[in-house]
Amino acid sequence: MQDPFKPVDYRPAPPPVVPRSRWRWFAWTLALLLVLLGAGVVFGPSLIDWNRYKGALAHAVQDATGRPLTIAGLVPLFDIHPTLDEALAAT
Repeated sequence: MQDPFKPVDYRPAPPPVVPRSRWRWFAWTLALLLVLLGAGVVFGPSLIDWNRYKGALAHAVQDATGRPLTIAGLVPLFDIHPTLDEALAAT
């Protein structure tokens, strides 16, 4: 039997909405900005053609040291440290 004091189309009230804290919004925004900055640091240099700057780099080294620098071949992006194979091949 239906409760006589409730209307026929009665629905219980939804749970109260807890307002979001400004600090939580600030923390998520800061975290997103840090992730985007990290992605820019990691993937940004790959968008630049470093071979375009070989001449300027050689000229800057010659101005600083007084010795000529010749960069032969392509400038690799992530091959900064020589490997053991390259060190053994140089001897």
